[in-house]
Order: sequence, then C-alpha cells, then structure tokens
Amino acid sequence: MTEPIEYRAFISCSHEDAIWAKWLHRWLENFRSDNQLIGRDLRGTIHKTLRPIFRDPGNLGHVRSSQQTLAALEASQTLILICSPASARSSYVAEQIRIFKSRHPERLVIPLIVDGKPNDRELECFPPTLKFKLDVDGKITDEPSEVQAVDAREDGETLALAKIVAGMLGVSSDEVFQKSQRGFRTIKREGRRRAMIEHFKKDVKFAIKCSLAAGIVTLIGVIGVVTYWDHVTRQQLAAIDTLKADYGVIDRSMTSAPVTGPSVAEAIVSIDEGALSEPRYAKALDLIGSGEYRQAESLLQAVAEDKRRLATSSKATATAFRNLGSISAISEYAKARKDYAEAAALDPDHVEGMFWHGWFEAQAGALDNATTAYRRVIDLASSRDDDWALYWSRIGLGDIGLSRGDLSAATAAYQAAGEMADRLSQANPDDPGRQRDLPVAFSQLGDVMLAQGKFLAAASSYAKGLAIIEKLARSDPDNLGWQRGLISSYGRVALTLERQGEQIRARNILYRAREIARNLKEQSPENSQVSKQLAALEAEIATLEQGRQATTSPAKSN
Repeated sequence: MTEPIEYRAFISCSHEDAIWAKWLHRWLENFRSDNQLIGRDLRGTIHKTLRPIFRDPGNLGHVRSSQQTLAALEASQTLILICSPASARSSYVAEQIRIFKSRHPERLVIPLIVDGKPNDRELECFPPTLKFKLDVDGKITDEPSEVQAVDAREDGETLALAKIVAGMLGVSSDEVFQKSQRGFRTIKREGRRRAMIEHFKKDVKFAIKCSLAAGIVTLIGVIGVVTYWDHVTRQQLAAIDTLKADYGVIDRSMTSAPVTGPSVAEAIVSIDEGALSEPRYAKALDLIGSGEYRQAESLLQAVAEDKRRLATSSKATATAFRNLGSISAISEYAKARKDYAEAAALDPDHVEGMFWHGWFEAQAGALDNATTAYRRVIDLASSRDDDWALYWSRIGLGDIGLSRGDLSAATAAYQAAGEMADRLSQANPDDPGRQRDLPVAFSQLGDVMLAQGKFLAAASSYAKGLAIIEKLARSDPDNLGWQRGLISSYGRVALTLERQGEQIRARNILYRAREIARNLKEQSPENSQVSKQLAALEAEIATLEQGRQATTSPAKSN
C-alpha cells in the first residue's frame, strides 16, 4: 500500500556531501512562494511554503536504510539527489534511488550536481540506479535513463535553487525566479561565499589539519575570516551529525527529558484537585481514565475558556490552560503549543510552564520565541524546585545554537548545563531518578568539543556522562535505553582516545561497546538503532585493527 505524501521532497546524499544537503534543506524549508503561484494546481496544489523536507544524514556504513528513512522515502513527493563522485560510489545512495524509482516511477527525481562530471571514467557523479532504467522487479538494466540534472557550478546557486523549486512545483524556473526574487536575495550572498569556499576547498581542508600552522594565516588573508570560519563551522556541524548518526545520542526516551511532552500524571493531579468544585473536571478525569483524550480535551478547553471569559485569576486560568496543554500534547502538538503560549502569557512567572512554552515553540521551529522563553526560565529560576526546567532550558538553548550553526552559543549553553549536571550529580549520587537526565549535557558538550578538535575537553565531558550511565546501567541492567547509552558513551570516549593517538585503549573500549551491542542485537534483532550502533562499532574496530597490523607487520626486504 502506497503511503500518503508527507514530505515535499527527500534529500539523498553521501556523507561527504552532508554540507551541501544541509544548505539545500535550509533554503527549501525557508522558501516562500509568491502570491501569484499559491493555489495553482500543477504538481499538486502550490502552498506558501515547501515544508516539510526530509534530509537523510547520509551513508551510515550500511546499504539498507533504516525504517524511518524508508518510511520517509515512501512518503516523499520528490527525490532530490546531491550528485558527486562520492554519491556515485555510494551503494547506500544507489539503493535509495532504486527504491524510490521502482516504487514510484511517476514521481520526480531531481539530481543536483555539486562535484564531478557525468559519464566521466574518473569523475562520474551519477549513481548507476540514476543512469540506467529499472525493470519491473526493480533491478538495474543496461538501458540508459534520460537524466535532466541541475548543476550548481554552471547555473550558480540562485538559478540552481530556482530550477529545483520549479521542478517541485511544476512551473518554469524563470517564473519562480521572477516571482520570488525576495527569497533569493540572501541566497545570492550565500552563493558568493560558497563559491569562494569551493575555490579554496582543498586548501581549507589542509589548513584545518595543520591547525594554527603558518599556512592558515595566508589562507585567511585570501578568502576572508568570515568565509573561512563559516566553512569550518559547517564541517564541525557535519561532524556532530555524523557522530550522532554513528553512535546515537543519549537515549532521552529513557530519561525524564521532555521527549513525549508534559507529564499527564501531573496534569491529572491538578485536574483532580479542581474536580471538587468543577463537575466538568470530574467528567474529564473519567474520560482520561478510559483513554478518551479528545473528549476530555473538549471539556478542559471549555473550563479554560470560561475562566478566561469570567476574568478569573490569571494564575488559575493559566493553570487550566497548562492542564489542557498536557492533554492536548497526547495527540496534537500544535494545539498544545497554543495552550502553553496562552498559559505563559497569563502567568509569565511560572517557571515550568514557561519552559514548556519554549519547548513547544522549538518543536514548531519558532526558535526566536523558544529562545525568549528559555531565557525567561533562566532569569526566573531561583530554587531547587526550578532545577529541572533550568537544566533543560539550557540544553534547549544549546540545541538552538547548534541548529543555527552558532557553536559559541551552543558551547556556552551546554557548558552551563554541564556545570549544573556536575552539581546535581554530586548532590544526589544514589538517586537514579535525579541522575538520569544528567548525561545529556555531558554528551552534547562533548560532541561540540570533539567537532572543534578539543579532544581533552571532549574526553573529560564524555567521561563524566559515562560514569553516570554506568551507574544507572548497573542499577537497572534490563533497561535497554541505558545499555544503548553505554554503547554511545563508549564509542565517543574511544573516538577521543583515537584522536589523541591512543589506539590500543580506544580499541579495547570499542570491544566492550561491541560486546554490549551484540548482546542487545541477540535480544532485540529488530531494533534498527542497535543495528546501526553495532555497524558503526564494527567499522571503527576494523579500521583500528588494520592500522595496528600495518604498524606491526615486518618491513619487506628489497
């Protein structure tokens, strides 16, 4: 059965082209259609935006896509392929194209060439599943397929993006360009900067490896400080993405982090307290108990609206909207976002309510609103009761900094969260409930440090998180989340050791992580996240072992 269209496009790329994919994803998600285009029924009705766009993180060391990636591929209207020699060699990318073309031959494939040359023996940039047609079984034939590609180098980024948007909308690129010029102004500036980056690409990579060598001064003098650091930041962000893709983030679903929204249990306690004087609350409790959340939500909405209409105490009305938001979040985040925004406006001094307001804004992509709310929490927090909201607000600010490419802001926020985690881990060393959130700050901070080449700082942060996770795993050995957290932490610690030249120690730690991963794989063979972690570990161990063999094998005599 064909899945309904959920994504306007799926961006496929090799890991080496992740920077290009992130750039394209950002601009497509922020593109705005001209009013004269909106509503036209060409390749589906044209809307104001092109959202949502799915960006695949790239080759994770295996050919088969994860279930999430397959689902997104199935539910995408268009496949946009970042074409380069790296993608032409990638069996992972080729498989995604094969799946998309075989299941949806009527849907559009748009190749974007960023490097290489089609049909060139050494610089081929088209994967075989793009170059050739497929048979009815989805296998590659020897019959060439007509490929109409967009070339970012020849067209320039502005025109290339216009062509991609035009293909997605089913209109001409001239029409898109002429009617959406405002949306391309910043792209032109970005294009000039990227052109400089690409011109000096090899020199930049060399300069990064040499760190503060004298050559970097000459390089900065040629391409400009802003351009250089912009490129470095993109590389660092791509490195963080790769790290999380390979080893996984700390499994927040196993912490008390806000993965599934506000606590329904706390809302129920509050509703129960109000049920003594409000019959609709009592009825809502019965409905919640029987799982009829939508019906309960209607009653809670009526109570909250009545309190606002009757000019009841603003704090009491805010509480009613927070209770409503907690229940709304079960089925509809957009509705919960409105409820918590209403509560925050009515009671801007409620610390936890302000945090949830910020969190829902962040989930909706309203990062400025989220930043304002998180900072409000930081200004308000004054007691130990506020520690939870304060800690996660700082994590939230760090995540926003990362999403915007502002590594300085991300680092500062994660460091502040890490300092809190240090304090809280010492204050409650034997309380798993208080400890389980804390590894997240150390993991996030370590990732940023590692991506910036600050190996000692990364190692220190990872070690703190690992110590907490090891203790949690010992206290609850059947907890899958903590076992996966151990794999993740061991993998990160090993990376820092490897980067510092301690290959033997790194390999031994990876052996421990692999043993855990293999055990989990036997217990849960269907778990794609465990499979992904195990594949990454196997690849890293193989690399270390090959390097060790190369250094210990006797030299051949002439």
